[in-house]
Amino acid sequence: MLFKQKSDSSAQKYVTYCTELNLSTECPKKIYTNLIIKSNTLRKLTIINMDINKLDVSQCTKLQTLICTDNNMNQLITNNELRALDCANNKIIDLNLCLIDPVNPINMFK
Repeated sequence: MLFKQKSDSSAQKYVTYCTELNLSTECPKKIYTNLIIKSNTLRKLTIINMDINKLDVSQCTKLQTLICTDNNMNQLITNNELRALDCANNKIIDLNLCLIDPVNPINMFK
């Protein structure tokens, strides 16, 4: 089982070997207070139409592409390996910890 559930709607997601993950299809539920994703192999993460209060991917050391559209997200914590980011239709996006490759510009609005 990939998810460790807690009673307060928080969860920790441990991804060991995969390089791409679509959380919208792999996720057992769509509402999380705090979602922590840890992986040293994950390169692409997709999160669409979910209710995540706080997303922490700072421990995804190889993550380069983050697509998180149509989410009810208050805080987005990313890492300095990000090269492409698509965050259309989100409320608040914190880009302070991102390094963006000019070849893959940020798409904030569609």
